[in-house]
Amino acid sequence: MAAQLAYNGSLFPLGLYPRDHALGLRAVKRLREGFAFVGLTEEWDLSICLFHTMFGGPCHSSEFHNARKSHHLKNADGSYDTSVLQGYQDEIDGLVYAEAVRLFRQNLAVHNVSVDSCQPCFADAGVHP
Repeated sequence: MAAQLAYNGSLFPLGLYPRDHALGLRAVKRLREGFAFVGLTEEWDLSICLFHTMFGGPCHSSEFHNARKSHHLKNADGSYDTSVLQGYQDEIDGLVYAEAVRLFRQNLAVHNVSVDSCQPCFADAGVHP
């Protein structure tokens, strides 16, 4: 994730990019300065509502449809099965993800968006998250 943000995914073929803290910082900077919107897949419904609050337009049911279901990757409780990683956590991508979460939460607060405030959006789309 960090390399795609930092290098547009084009400078280093086959993922042969330098993976260091500077890469993470470059990706975080690009996330802050180069994106008008950051949503979170694990907060999909709220992300759709936030997007419409920020940029306008009505919510549509098709925006809430999961077109890329991956049940085979999930445990019975709906969480992702990460056992294959054997506890590995990518620190650089973690840095970028933490910033994405921070930006998302900041925009929720700035635009006063919550599950309660999104009820009209959800109703327009005919969904009940």
